[in-house]
Amino acid sequence: SRFAEIKSLLKKDFALRDELISREELFGDYNAEMEALQTANGKKLESLIELFGWPDKEIDGEEAVKCAWYIVMHAISLPSLQRQVLVNLESNRTACLPTQLAMLEDRVRVFSGKKQKYGTQMDWDSNGNLNPYPIENYDEVDLLRKKAHLPPLQESIASLRERAITECEQPPVNLAEYTRSREAWMLRVGWINDKSE
Repeated sequence: SRFAEIKSLLKKDFALRDELISREELFGDYNAEMEALQTANGKKLESLIELFGWPDKEIDGEEAVKCAWYIVMHAISLPSLQRQVLVNLESNRTACLPTQLAMLEDRVRVFSGKKQKYGTQMDWDSNGNLNPYPIENYDEVDLLRKKAHLPPLQESIASLRERAITECEQPPVNLAEYTRSREAWMLRVGWINDKSE
């Protein structure tokens, strides 16, 4: 298949994630080893998309679409790839699952400093709880989530908090420092522009 190799790329991603969890090095700032791997995977996928376009469910199979989506979601240091894929998928909504499109749209919005639509992107708040980043229209969020085949927001929050406990993820010791470091990263990779210019 045209996208056969992306399965092994994604395997490496998940294997490194498990390894970093066991070494207690995954959480906090974006791990440099993880960033390098996820960026390399993103660039490889980008070159395959240039050749063949986005994987086709009929030709390449559901699994290839799922792997490609994961690689894009994880390639957070490549704003251009995430934005481009989002535009492509929005113009051809049958090319992936509604859930996948919703999560990618939220991720691009949050990293671009905008409010998300579906509440899929979460992080630590000032009380040391995992909560969604700001949501554009909170009153409509569960309706939008239902359309995108996502569970109700409170259910997702609960399961993410549960996973954090399982994986021993702790809230940052210094939230201000954590937020500053995240914003510096967003600036470095080009999600946001320097406001001081």
